Amino acid sequence: MIKFSRTHYFGNDTGIACKIGDVFQKSGSDFIFLSNIFDDIVGLDREGNINRSNPMNFVLTSESGVSVDLEAKAGVPLEKTEARIRFSNRHSAFVYLKSAVTYSLAIARIQKKLYKYWTDMGYIRDVNNYCLINTLLEASSGKIIFSKCNKTSVTLGHSGGMPLNTLEGIADAQVKITGEASSIGSIDTVNINQPVVQMIRWYKKWSRNKFRLM
Repeated sequence: MIKFSRTHYFGNDTGIACKIGDVFQKSGSDFIFLSNIFDDIVGLDREGNINRSNPMNFVLTSESGVSVDLEAKAGVPLEKTEARIRFSNRHSAFVYLKSAVTYSLAIARIQKKLYKYWTDMGYIRDVNNYCLINTLLEASSGKIIFSKCNKTSVTLGHSGGMPLNTLEGIADAQVKITGEASSIGSIDTVNINQPVVQMIRWYKKWSRNKFRLM
């Protein structure tokens, strides 16, 4: 899982289909699957505690420290079939998901049961290292490109030689990397339909003693 800069969103680069309620132990940058709360908490209704949105396009750019140039300008020479994405921070992310459906756990309804579970499992003693998926997005297709360092960029060229003048066009573009390939990463939304998730953990502080987004 890769936490996108300046957001509460994680990119699912594991290639593994996740489920709402999956619990992970965080070890450095690794997330180790432990269990699912709907399997462990007796009587917890999965269908009744998961909300589903209508399909919509999900876009993440400037919120994550990304700027997009869709046409040439001073210092940014581009062909009509190209676009440039510039990343300001490590793990800045360009995300465009088509027909994305959001599934979210109704935390307010189950907070007492979830807190008891967290306590019984011993996670409450080391709250920084345990988290669960409370939101995931399923998309028909899209594009996710993220930086592995700050101050880098990538040029995109449309696979069909069409002009790139919209973000939706970028979602279908073939990536041509300018600079070191090691500075750019991507998540293939063709092979995985749950490319973006959110996770929560217990914050054990007097001012926010509750489950909150990571």
